Amino acid sequence: EVTFEEHPSGDLQKLFDEKVHELNATTEALQNAVAARIRMEEELYKASEGYKALVSNIPGAVYRCANDVHWTMEFLSEQVEELSGYPVQEFVGNSVRSFASIIVPEDAIGVTEAVESGIEEKKPYEIHYRIRHKDGSIRRVYEKGRCVFSKDGEVLWLEGVIFDVSHWGNGMPGSLG
Repeated sequence: EVTFEEHPSGDLQKLFDEKVHELNATTEALQNAVAARIRMEEELYKASEGYKALVSNIPGAVYRCANDVHWTMEFLSEQVEELSGYPVQEFVGNSVRSFASIIVPEDAIGVTEAVESGIEEKKPYEIHYRIRHKDGSIRRVYEKGRCVFSKDGEVLWLEGVIFDVSHWGNGMPGSLG
């Protein structure tokens, strides 16, 4: 704490000027940091909007999910509703249902084996299987995905895309059903 008795009047003005200079420098640094943060947020928003536009133009359901028994969705594009009949919100976090729950039971083991093989070999997987649509019909799907690993080789998540290939008929190469 600075008291008036400690400084002759000339030193007090000098101390005041130094503090004003420090305050101005701090204010400028803070303004620059805020401006940089705003620029980063704008770039992130642009990238996010670009990604959303790109994903919305893909005629299949783009996903990111956990490597668990339910394929718990972390991200799933809106196109899943056209594919399955269920809104995306019902799948994300398994809030109402898991994606695994709509896979035809006879195909579930084959799907799991194909994904596990892709993870073990650290290669993309391609699977043909069937899902049950909300309306009760069976849809044939083609999925291409891959596992994303950490730098330490730990599984982070699975990501890929699922297409409705029902119009291909029953003669799909490598199909499970």
